[in-house]
Amino acid sequence: MPDELDVILELLNDSIRWLQGMGLDQWAKPWPDEAGRNARIARDLAAGRTWLVLDNTEVVGTITLDTTDNGIWPTHKCQEKAVYVRKVIIRRHYAGLGLGARLFDWAADVATHVHQARWIRIDVWTTNRRLHAYYRKLGFRYHDLADDPDYPSRALFERSTDKRCYEYQALLRPALPLAYPRCY
Repeated sequence: MPDELDVILELLNDSIRWLQGMGLDQWAKPWPDEAGRNARIARDLAAGRTWLVLDNTEVVGTITLDTTDNGIWPTHKCQEKAVYVRKVIIRRHYAGLGLGARLFDWAADVATHVHQARWIRIDVWTTNRRLHAYYRKLGFRYHDLADDPDYPSRALFERSTDKRCYEYQALLRPALPLAYPRCY
């Protein structure tokens, strides 16, 4: 399999081109810069926080789960146990199959069973209103805008881990045995 970082950067760059084709600026300027973004992705991979979605041997998506806020959620919200979801990317020719929704259900299941968390949270690109609507459709609730005016993903969304379903299990199967109990 190719280097995981290279594969994630390829998925990211494909998504950036697609977003730009729709007139959206999401991810067009790496945060805080390209080297910093790539180092963050590499750290998440090395720490086991990033997962790849495979169709046989083809990487079709990625998701990162972290129990630590990246410093943009209000302090009072960080007192509640949560899993922070980052860098959800689905390869364009797999779009529309519900993989993103299933990944969030999987993330809620992991948050509940592995981390005993009540919430999954995500910071969303501030100007991508279509993405905001997508997250609302998935049961996320808009919380607020992060205080940092320079941060590009200031729209904060959260969803209770109670709002999960197990349809993902028909589509997403682990490559190795699960490290947490399966719920049916």
